[in-house]
Amino acid sequence: MRRAGLFVLVIGFVLTACSGMSLRTLYVLATTDVLSLNPELLRVAVRVPDRIALQRNGATLTLGLQMPGKARIERAFPLLEAGSESDSEVLRDAERFSYTLKAYRVRPEDVAAVQQFLAEARQAKARWGKQAQGQISISPNVCHRSTVPPRPILVSSWLKITPEAGYVAISEDADLYDLLSEKTIDALLPPCD
Repeated sequence: MRRAGLFVLVIGFVLTACSGMSLRTLYVLATTDVLSLNPELLRVAVRVPDRIALQRNGATLTLGLQMPGKARIERAFPLLEAGSESDSEVLRDAERFSYTLKAYRVRPEDVAAVQQFLAEARQAKARWGKQAQGQISISPNVCHRSTVPPRPILVSSWLKITPEAGYVAISEDADLYDLLSEKTIDALLPPCD
């Protein structure tokens, strides 16, 4: 099973302009200290058409850190389906016929490791300032059910950094063919087992 980097949210320690995101999303991201987020509260939601499937290990959170003159540090954490009634209720408006919508969270056994990584990133930020570059990416693990579907393959993703902010749209109805080349889609969208 391969991990497809279909929805990538890159948040530098200094947020730069992000095209295609709503003003609300930009505001929430710009006013949230990502380095202080509570991994137990972080939620990611993904909506994909039924022609492709979210695999059992649904999504992966990858945290990256680059400091001047040092090798890039990267940690990947498999996410767990959230399954809470409150997440389902909030996302009900995003449901759509012939689509699958799921919310994910950091696994309890990974919370301490995510907190440790964020602490290291805060130390790097304190030492290197803007020269320390951070990244958060969310990659759903998907496969195709029969053949790679023709365009469009419309996918959407949401992020909840804090309970107060709720879910904010990162991408809505983005066509995978616009995000990736056909060759890349074939490689990143394997047949389902």
